[in-house]
Amino acid sequence: MEAQIKKLWAWRLGTAAMLTLGYGAFYICRSNLAVIGAIPEFQGPEGLLDETGFGLLGSIGILAYAIGKFFNGVITDYLGGKLIFVTGMAASIAATILFSLSSGIIAFAIIWGLNRFVQSGGWAALLKISAHWFPHQWQGTVMGFISISYLLGDALTRAFLGYFQQLGFSWQSIFLISAGSFFFVMLLTLAFLRESPRSLDLPEAEANPESVYGATGENDHPASFGDLMLPLFKSVTFWMVLLMSFGLTFIRELFSFWSAVLLKNSAASIDASSAIYGSMAFPVGGFVSVLLAGFLSDRLAHGNRAKIILPGLILSCLSILAMAWLQDRHNYWITIGMLFLVALFLIGPYSFLGAVIALDIGGKQGPASASGIIDGIGYLGATLSGWGVGIVVNYYGWSAVYFILGIAIVTSTLASIIYWWRSNRKHQLFLRQSGSGA
Repeated sequence: MEAQIKKLWAWRLGTAAMLTLGYGAFYICRSNLAVIGAIPEFQGPEGLLDETGFGLLGSIGILAYAIGKFFNGVITDYLGGKLIFVTGMAASIAATILFSLSSGIIAFAIIWGLNRFVQSGGWAALLKISAHWFPHQWQGTVMGFISISYLLGDALTRAFLGYFQQLGFSWQSIFLISAGSFFFVMLLTLAFLRESPRSLDLPEAEANPESVYGATGENDHPASFGDLMLPLFKSVTFWMVLLMSFGLTFIRELFSFWSAVLLKNSAASIDASSAIYGSMAFPVGGFVSVLLAGFLSDRLAHGNRAKIILPGLILSCLSILAMAWLQDRHNYWITIGMLFLVALFLIGPYSFLGAVIALDIGGKQGPASASGIIDGIGYLGATLSGWGVGIVVNYYGWSAVYFILGIAIVTSTLASIIYWWRSNRKHQLFLRQSGSGA
């Protein structure tokens, strides 16, 4: 028995590490577009795309990602996590190579949309695998650790590919480097990732008993499509999570997509390399936020994610307001500092929505579907962060963008208040029922 426990712990740690590495590597073929956006030969007055065209490319990619979230989330709950995870990797590598061989906005839009569609199943697949491996009592901490994958992946991709940009590599070469690096990680994933402990004759983790599926939340696959979907959409808590996801994903994608451009415009003396490296402030702030939020939600809030989400969003409101007020300073370092603060307060609460909250709501039966719908709604909102923001910047300037950001964060904060109230009420009811049942 002791040997089995040690083996289970070793595989849990290895699975968490492999999921973190694997999902982080998705960003090598995702954040590469943001990197080449600062290269004048690709985006700029003399480049292949202007700001509106570049923003349109981003919005098409986000829309494809959102659509893929709905589709891939559901099929993952039926087909399993590892198959979807690795298939998404392989298809993204192929799309990245095709992009490097193309030219023109139409070809770019089609291929980039395809790339984002096939990548959209990665996170849902990760959650499906996690539901088998990690007990619900630890899922906040574990998902906090795993969620650094997209933050580290984003930051390290910008640093890694930014280095080649600084050496004078073309945007095409940077995309080919992305594809080759991702291929290497895909081989590691194929070799070392397991779908569930059952494949190693080890016991599985228990699902959250407060999931919308109740006792059937322990089932690996739903009995029918109706059994999968109806409990989700009957939950008011789930609807509040969707509203928060719409607003917070818009904010996150806006800063992720435009941060290098924002920094490049913060002062006339800032070159492309400085803007790319400075944009790492947002994912670095998010990295700290996710680790703190996941740990605090399990240890301090005892699984009540609302106790972390609400204060974080209130502080995010204040940070975005301060950033809008300080924009006229045109100071590179102030802009970097504000990007860090916004991420510090925002990304932790954001990371809960399509991760540990999806596991809380979906159990083992529907975590991928819950996550797919939550993230899908979020990325529908985020489609406005590319082309829409590009148009607003061109016609009205960044002040108008900050006004829109204010509306998004205030609406999300109001939804978090209702989520907090509903979560507390449901938890108290569960405790009373558990006590009476004992």
